[in-house]
Amino acid sequence: MKNFIIITSTVSLIACGGGGESTDTSVPTSTVSTPVTTQSTSSDNLIGLWQHNKLATILSISQTSYTLYQTAGDYCLQVNQQDINKLSEELGEYKLSADKQRIDVDLEDDFESMFYQPLEQLPFSCAEPILPDSEASPSLVFETFWHHFNDSYASFDIRSVNWQMIYDEYVSQVSDSTSPETLQRIITQMLQKFADAHAGVIAKNNVILRSISYSPLQQQLAEELNLNMDNADWMLAVDDKISEAGATIVQKYLSDVELLATDQVIWGKLANGFGYLNLRSMNFDGDRDTDNLLAADAINDALSSRLTEIDHLVIDLRFNLGGNVPAALKVANFIANQSGHAFDISYKHRGVLSKPATISITPINIGFTGNVYVLTSRHTGSAAEAFIYAIKVGNQAQLIGENTRGILAGPSPKTLANGWVAMVPNRVISGPSGEILESVGFAPDTHLPAFTLSDINRKIDGALEHLLTF
Repeated sequence: MKNFIIITSTVSLIACGGGGESTDTSVPTSTVSTPVTTQSTSSDNLIGLWQHNKLATILSISQTSYTLYQTAGDYCLQVNQQDINKLSEELGEYKLSADKQRIDVDLEDDFESMFYQPLEQLPFSCAEPILPDSEASPSLVFETFWHHFNDSYASFDIRSVNWQMIYDEYVSQVSDSTSPETLQRIITQMLQKFADAHAGVIAKNNVILRSISYSPLQQQLAEELNLNMDNADWMLAVDDKISEAGATIVQKYLSDVELLATDQVIWGKLANGFGYLNLRSMNFDGDRDTDNLLAADAINDALSSRLTEIDHLVIDLRFNLGGNVPAALKVANFIANQSGHAFDISYKHRGVLSKPATISITPINIGFTGNVYVLTSRHTGSAAEAFIYAIKVGNQAQLIGENTRGILAGPSPKTLANGWVAMVPNRVISGPSGEILESVGFAPDTHLPAFTLSDINRKIDGALEHLLTF
């Protein structure tokens, strides 16, 4: 039987949730292969200056090399310079438009349009850019950190953060003699003003400085267990309890249990004609878009026959911290039986939001026509919330459980003067009516506690017990 283990926090900052887990080979699963990405555009046609339409990264291409720049206020950082032959590694699959006015990138990802467009000239500050150096002045690191967030963080007002006031509070605490450890502490304290699980900094040796490192559900269980959250091991004890909740589902409530294409997806049957689909993470296969989209295709292939065997579908997102949005939406597209407007995305740069891009749902197949119930918790966030936007198109799905986390705005990497990488949530996600659920989350149609210590210990799942009365 599958060991039900939840991997928390680490990948929720870098890739919006998820993580790999050990599997028991007694549960059947299929494998997913990776295609070779190719591009045919001659680099000679790309020579010049370009700027990314969403992320504002500047790309300078010559005959022999390319250079990437990022701006942070009046600072400019040269974040990469490579031989022109490595351009496809940087851009993924790409294509130059017929009029040579845009380079479409990440073509393997059909979630939203990403491209570079011509830029007349480099910003003045890029004439002598900062070359990231581990020995850079702590003051310069602080400034590039603050300005990256000031330029691009999209939720200051939503989360009631006065970033200028925070700058004024901390700038005097940083000097050229500040130690790396003290600088990490100061940056962490500044990040904690956000309480945004997508905001953080990846420091030396992959030390992650977090805005917040746990979900409200994990905090609730820690309190019920009387754990000291200052103790480094508290989360392991909490996650063991969440794992117990998962094991109870598999062992007590499900029949015909199997993994669908990946160890992140569990399928089974409940009583009364209910199918059960547990999307434990939206990172179905690692972190790469290509691999996750292939895994989503395999999941959909597996679902095609199984959905015909049930009358109602339960989609369990209570364990899901997030992951890959394009892959999540591909699965939603397969289950959905109506086309429609799911949500909009805007990007912030230099304090200005881009024009919203509309993300729509278009059923891949005929979809599932029975009742759909989505189970949520205060652990559910990020790409799992984007999935909810999609699955609710046409009011197909009912939410049962707890309010979700409200961490929809994924991060973009921004390089600091010493080579650390700030993860800056630079998006605003809004619903079809313009509602913004960042820091608010989705409210359930039927409110039920997700997991309590009492229910876990008694091996009871309240939400499933409720559903089985239908």
